[in-house]
Amino acid sequence: MRMECAAMKCEETRELLDAFHDGELQPATRAAVETHLRSCPSCSAALAAHEAVRAKVRALGRTPAPEQLAAKIRKSLTASDAEARSKASSAPSWRAMAASHLLAVALGGAAVFGLVQGRDARSFAIQETVDAHVRSLIDERTLMQVASSDSHNVRPWFMGKLDFSPAVAELDKEEFPLLGARVDYLANRYVAALVYGRRKHRINLFVAPTDGVVGAGIASTARNGYNILEWQAGGLSYRAVSDIDAAELVQFAELVRARNKPK
Repeated sequence: MRMECAAMKCEETRELLDAFHDGELQPATRAAVETHLRSCPSCSAALAAHEAVRAKVRALGRTPAPEQLAAKIRKSLTASDAEARSKASSAPSWRAMAASHLLAVALGGAAVFGLVQGRDARSFAIQETVDAHVRSLIDERTLMQVASSDSHNVRPWFMGKLDFSPAVAELDKEEFPLLGARVDYLANRYVAALVYGRRKHRINLFVAPTDGVVGAGIASTARNGYNILEWQAGGLSYRAVSDIDAAELVQFAELVRARNKPK
């Protein structure tokens, strides 16, 4: 595929990130991607997210099948082998072959099941959120793509960049001033990242369409010195992350929920 650097867009870049990471692109295309990444914090964050996910998957290793399941399958295999041996030596041992395939499939399936079961999906999502927050603090240019304290400037800015419209609360009077926003990349999709301040601290409020079961209330956790709050409302999921005190972050979350409550 031939592309000119000037023509490289975000959508094209995202589609090429896996090949870029694996070193599979032609030199001209790779140069175009590198040029775009240098000028696009959002796509750079997407690449970092890809790399983080791959690193975590590699670190998981392979989870063995439960011994009880393996024992049952071996017993079934032994019975099938015995039955197969009782047949004429010229007859194909299809039962043994089937049992062998069953063992391979079952053990493989059990390994995958154990891998998924052994990893807390929510914990992974929390870590991904914290990583995105930390990356954003490296530079003001990565923190905000639009800097404004006016929700009427910030909310329209997302048009054409997301497939949903996030509500943007103004909390200046409550000393959580809106500073700006950006588009980030979490859980393999574009999300809105609203940036608020609290004294010299920063709060990232990540907003995306709700995916899965909608819970009630606010769930809280802490990771690597950061407090994280999660809740859902109006078909959207929210994650607020900051290094401010947990009680202050709860206050912030309650204010956002109250402002965004349907009237």
